[in-house]
Amino acid sequence: MLHHQLRWIPAHIREVSFCEEGGRELRLFLPSFTRFMGLSPTGVFIDVKTPSGFVCHYPIISVNEAQYEVVIQISSSDDSEGTKSMFKIFEPDELIEITSPFNEEVRSDDIDFYVKLARTGVTIAIPEGMSISDTLREHNIKVNTSCEYGVCGTCYTTVLSGEILHQDTYLMEDEKQAQDCMMICVSRGKPGTTIELDI
Repeated sequence: MLHHQLRWIPAHIREVSFCEEGGRELRLFLPSFTRFMGLSPTGVFIDVKTPSGFVCHYPIISVNEAQYEVVIQISSSDDSEGTKSMFKIFEPDELIEITSPFNEEVRSDDIDFYVKLARTGVTIAIPEGMSISDTLREHNIKVNTSCEYGVCGTCYTTVLSGEILHQDTYLMEDEKQAQDCMMICVSRGKPGTTIELDI
């Protein structure tokens, strides 16, 4: 699905352990942990891009917020090609790509708006509840922030096109009305639209 492809999150395999009936448990370290904070793992899954190129989803069985880690379980009864390739991963620090967590029964498209990066031409989906700055970091795009509340002005970014919903207290009203700059730590694009930034 397109919105998953736009939102892959890197994860490092910290440990692979065997569980009952030949399955595996993978302990993953996530450099960007924002979407997993406060998560109760009951009934929650993530999609994993497997070495074979297939996308499979697996249950999260534990979350360690202090260590930025989650543990997923892979069942030996899953004989899909994607899962078969997952069983071949045993090297520590192996890098895989995962999505944000979702409920198996209720998987909604949570994309709020899109950001086009003018310097590279890349367009990235911004989910509801995630800031532009956090989402860009998940895609290994460096951005400068400090307060994360729209107060200090560190994340000031030039807007090339699109409608901005300003939520900061740094810009003056006339600057907000001009729609040519924004604080990417808190302000957002109009839902369902694409904004273009000088990044």
